Amino acid sequence: AMSMLNDVIQNAGYFDANTYQTAQTAWPAAVTVAAASNASLAAGQAVTGTHTSTSPGDVLVARYSTTGTDGIINCIGATATAPTNWTNTFYITSSTTSGVTTYTLNCTPDGTTASGVALVVGVQNLQAWYGISTQTGVSNVDTYKTASQMATADWPNVTSVRVTLTFVNPMYSAATSAQSPQYVYFTRVIALQGRTGVVATAL
Repeated sequence: AMSMLNDVIQNAGYFDANTYQTAQTAWPAAVTVAAASNASLAAGQAVTGTHTSTSPGDVLVARYSTTGTDGIINCIGATATAPTNWTNTFYITSSTTSGVTTYTLNCTPDGTTASGVALVVGVQNLQAWYGISTQTGVSNVDTYKTASQMATADWPNVTSVRVTLTFVNPMYSAATSAQSPQYVYFTRVIALQGRTGVVATAL
């Protein structure tokens, strides 16, 4: 789960510099992401999401482009054979059978749930914080915000994403709860390769 999130998020904002000059020329139009409760990506924007603290948690979107010959994969591990914009969207769904609720981490490469693919079962919550700099002309992260805290001007300045996944512990038992916790938490900070070490005013 975390390996796929890392591979996708670190590529957010990628485009072929021989084809496009800036992010605005790579993605000149705004896009509505249906799988993210109709959140939108503005022209040139590579990252967005929605936030809720309770399960199933956040939805996280990372957009990038492939030439079709560079081997860049989308969030379900597929590659394209022609120039393609990937609107990779991670989200969690749940289903209940005989009173037991099962949570699954899913991803769709085009932002629609119709193209969604189940990645990992047992992921109950996804929380994302977006790392930005509050200083003009500096790309070093000094603040992390949830999607609901992000201003419109913050999104183009995302340099890293801190992701926490909550897994259901298969060893948990109510009878031995002191020995095995009900949930296992896994946190990772993922740097966007296109922004790491880059002066923000140059982008």
